[in-house]
Amino acid sequence: MGAEDRYVRAEALADCPTPYTEVGSDAALVILEPYFKAAQEEFVAHEREHFGRRQLARVRLECRSWEELRRAEGFSVRNFAATREDGKLILAAPELVELPEENVAAVMAHEFGHAYDFTYPARFVLRDGDLLRLDDVADDRRADQARFARVRVWSERDPEQLERLADAIASEVLHREIRYAGPCLLQTFGSGVERPEGLR
Repeated sequence: MGAEDRYVRAEALADCPTPYTEVGSDAALVILEPYFKAAQEEFVAHEREHFGRRQLARVRLECRSWEELRRAEGFSVRNFAATREDGKLILAAPELVELPEENVAAVMAHEFGHAYDFTYPARFVLRDGDLLRLDDVADDRRADQARFARVRVWSERDPEQLERLADAIASEVLHREIRYAGPCLLQTFGSGVERPEGLR
């Protein structure tokens, strides 16, 4: 990334306002649930086709105040949701309801990308920007060693790799590329740029 790219990102994030809403957690859950369910339906269909399972049907959505998530999860002003590392829970801040629909849908898709990744450890990898799904078909000692090595590498990934993989998974599942736009460089569909390096 060149100096110009870093300048543009820093300039954009300097204009990113602190999230605010008067909508409470319960009301926000009612508003956000259709976006969550729409993403979940697509991800479960993909999971059934490629893994023959429906683990992602068990993912739940909870809303907690942005301030609570900032303290517990380290949210910055551009964070509105997070996925628990077991892939079973997506946490969303009520402030997410104040964003345009394209952002809400893309944020949910991104979080389901994390849930899919966490549910199937080391089964998705990015190689030269391309998403690969690794199948474990052999059941012998060498295959076990390869799986163990993959899981070790998977568990040592840095945040940049985690975020890019979630975008790549979501983009494949939904056949729509996740991009970043606006003063906070939030997830969206269609317009915008690829995820800038170092974005948190």
